Amino acid sequence: MIAIIDGGSTKADWILLDDDYQEFERTETPGFNPYLFPMEQLPGAIHSNPVLEPLRNQISRLFYYGSGCALPENEFAVHQGLKQVFPQADISVKEDMVGAAYAAYTGQPVMLCILGTGTNSCFFDGNTVRRDLPSFGFILGDEGSGSALGKTILKDFFMKQLPPDLSEAFQKEFPMPFDEVLQNIYKNARANAFLASFFPFVYQNRDHPYINKIIEDEFQRFFHYHVLPYPEAKLYEIHFIGSVAMLFHDSLIKVADKNQLRIGNFIAKPINNLVQYHISYILNQN
Repeated sequence: MIAIIDGGSTKADWILLDDDYQEFERTETPGFNPYLFPMEQLPGAIHSNPVLEPLRNQISRLFYYGSGCALPENEFAVHQGLKQVFPQADISVKEDMVGAAYAAYTGQPVMLCILGTGTNSCFFDGNTVRRDLPSFGFILGDEGSGSALGKTILKDFFMKQLPPDLSEAFQKEFPMPFDEVLQNIYKNARANAFLASFFPFVYQNRDHPYINKIIEDEFQRFFHYHVLPYPEAKLYEIHFIGSVAMLFHDSLIKVADKNQLRIGNFIAKPINNLVQYHISYILNQN
């Protein structure tokens, strides 16, 4: 049995294939981002999964593509945690951008961007996934992400920048004191998810002129930092993966057009494309 996993910062999508490469099961676990998820809790998170636990000794190959796994030491930490649970498996751990690039690949070079809880970008020529830019995470980076949009609306509320109608609506939906907000940001291992929890408010009020400007300004920052520095940015279509990209595809297209960039596909569920890539380019080659 083969396991293929698309691991985000919040959750991970799993698909299990039988020996004929047919889908056998699919499930979800938390995302095992080493910056945010305590690695000592990884085995327990899988043991408690009713789909994975009975099958863990039957999995012979496991491909994990996860956020936070770019550094070798983080890749090693996730590999070791998975090996504790899947002792019979040949395990491959790579960063989420590699999996995203595989999911977007259709035989032609692509620019690939992730826009979800966090953000990232790369160029894939069909052989090599190339990242020219570092990922600073939600504190210094993640422009255009759910956490960045949530952070902006949260800050604007407490700094009394929101128009009265939005301020009243925000306070009604999130009646939390300021000290509780600080606790959730500065003493919370999953502070990025906390900030992203305010993103639905941005989406619900996306037609409000104030919110619309926040969205377009944030996407301009995203293209400025994560796309335009690539020499291939204006030569190839840019494909997107992630919930924010899916929900705000019209705004992304609008801002991209202002920057003379061409948008390609929006991929709602990368795990499906990722499985197909493995069947076509990896599993059938062995």
